[in-house]
Parts: sequence; C-alpha cells; structure tokens
Amino acid sequence: ELLKFALSQDGIWVTLGCPPHKATYFYDAHERSLEEIASSTARVVALGPCGLDHTIDTLDWIQSFVFEAQVRVAAKLNIPLVVECREAEDDVIAILQKHLPNTQKIHLHGFTGDMVLANRWLSHYPNVYFGLSPAIGDVSSSRSVKEMVASIPLNRILLESGASQTVPE
Repeated sequence: ELLKFALSQDGIWVTLGCPPHKATYFYDAHERSLEEIASSTARVVALGPCGLDHTIDTLDWIQSFVFEAQVRVAAKLNIPLVVECREAEDDVIAILQKHLPNTQKIHLHGFTGDMVLANRWLSHYPNVYFGLSPAIGDVSSSRSVKEMVASIPLNRILLESGASQTVPE
C-alpha cells in the first residue's frame, strides 16, 4: 500500500530493498518482484537499503543470500544501490565485485568508517557516495572523524537524517 501511494504522488521517488535486519523475511520470489517493480517505473531510483550487518543476530549466510539477490537485480537494471555495511566490509566488497562493474553508483548508508576505509571504497568504486550523520559536524567529533570527512570528495558526501545514530568513532 505504501509503495502504491508513493508511486502515485508527484515528486516522490523511492528505493526498494530488504535491509540486513529483515533478511529472514526475504524469499526467492522477492527477487523477481523487486526486478518487476523497479523496471516498471522510473520512480524507483535505487535498490536498498541492502547489505550485511555482522553486528546483529540474523545469520550471515541469510544476509549474504538476500544481499546478493538484490545486487543481481541492481546489476541487471543498472540502477544504484543503497548499501548498509556493518563490520562486513570485506564480504560486502567481495559480493559487489562479483556482480557489479567498478562504475556502479553506490550509496553507503550510515557510513561509520575511517579515512582508510573511505579511501578503500573510493578505490574500488569511484562512484560511491558516503551517507553521513549530521552529527559528524558536532564539535566533539574526534580528529579521525574530521580527517575522514576531509578525505572524502565533497561531491561524494550525503547527509542523512536516517543515519542520526551512526556516528563514526
């Protein structure tokens, strides 16, 4: 119902996806549904949030299966991905590299990494965007956070209201 409503409204665009904490609700048929819906309208601008979160109880193999299904759809439709990645960088990058060209547009939702990790992402995917919490501008932010933000090209930073709880350490 929410999707139908959003698609019926002018000026609203959507992303579709199954985040890691909901991976147990994803079935094989959902991959086809995502593809059908995303290919039926230009109002679906990305797939996601999707990804891996090794800090939660959902089994890693289930998360990987669900993430990989969504990556395949994004690759087939050539649309951006909104990626959640919590303590799973090696696994996420490996799955992305298996299915996507390095020109893929990726939005790293709630990025909490350091300068080294930001540069790693940029080296693998130059079209990556880093979703950061507005709290990064807080005067109490550490020097490493300020260095990380300064190392990211300005045109690759997205401020996210939905990332308010994900502040880099």
